Amino acid sequence: MKRTVIILLAVSILGLAAAYFFQPDTSIDYASFQSRFATAFRRADFHAVEVASCSGDQIPFPWTLRPQRRASTRDSHIDFAVGFPDSAEHYKLVIDDSPPLDCFVRYFDSRAAFIAIRARSSQASVARALRSALAQEFPGFTITLTTNDG
Repeated sequence: MKRTVIILLAVSILGLAAAYFFQPDTSIDYASFQSRFATAFRRADFHAVEVASCSGDQIPFPWTLRPQRRASTRDSHIDFAVGFPDSAEHYKLVIDDSPPLDCFVRYFDSRAAFIAIRARSSQASVARALRSALAQEFPGFTITLTTNDG
């Protein structure tokens, strides 16, 4: 009985580890992402009042998402960083006369890796509407929403 439990526990741990390490790559090429992202939030009547680049360290990866370097198809040892190699963009988005929502796009290996929306608790319904609009444009893409009282 004890041995069976240990074996089941070991198999479960291996299964979880395999699921984490062999996740499909849901990242999107930055050029494609940029135009689609702007179209998605405009379609939902949001407008960017400010856009700024920021350090990728400011937007940590969710624990459920493992960043994956893409294998180079070139034979050269010289690698050119096109787009946003490992950084983030901070968008302040508004709809009507609402206070701005903070929306971050995290890039890794020159690809959009995930979107993080941060809002005050009073903006929760507006933030959910933005997340819904973005999820329609990017099905399967990681979009996190965090609300706080600040």
